[in-house]
Amino acid sequence: MTKLIPGLLTVLTLSAAGNPADLTFTKYAGSELAPSPACIAAAATGEVYVGVDLLGSLGKGPGKGRIVRFVDADHDGKADKHTVFAEIDNPRGLISFGDKLWVLHTVIPKDTGILSGMHLSVLEDKNQDGIADGPAKILVRDISVAKHNQDRGADHTTNGIRMGIDGWIYIAVGDFGFVNAQGTDG
Repeated sequence: MTKLIPGLLTVLTLSAAGNPADLTFTKYAGSELAPSPACIAAAATGEVYVGVDLLGSLGKGPGKGRIVRFVDADHDGKADKHTVFAEIDNPRGLISFGDKLWVLHTVIPKDTGILSGMHLSVLEDKNQDGIADGPAKILVRDISVAKHNQDRGADHTTNGIRMGIDGWIYIAVGDFGFVNAQGTDG
């Protein structure tokens, strides 16, 4: 029996909670393809996008993030194919809609190795090959405070995006907040 103690969140793994007879667990994809997942989004057409963020767990610096696209082609509940959809620093939120993937992410220039900002961007895959057609197009820049992210990392920053039924994108803003965000419209 699990006892809830006020002020303490008790988290149980599925294995600790038991396995009801009518519930089946299937491993879709493993950590060899998507280690350190930070965010996930499923497309209406079945593809699953996983934002992988190795920053912090394996050091700091550019080139430690990517978005992996998985496809279950034979519909058996396991990923049969995968592609690296995009190389992108600190993916922190994903939304898939049509041939577009919105991503909340940081930018760490290779020449400085210092986080310079966090942005809401969009990637496109018009030819449907499972790889983004080009670099991310920034929609909103500096949607977090770079100084705090440089000191701490992206764990207390702007994380998680969802599209509401009204078509707007909603963002969870961490305790760092943001003060200088600017959209492409100025």
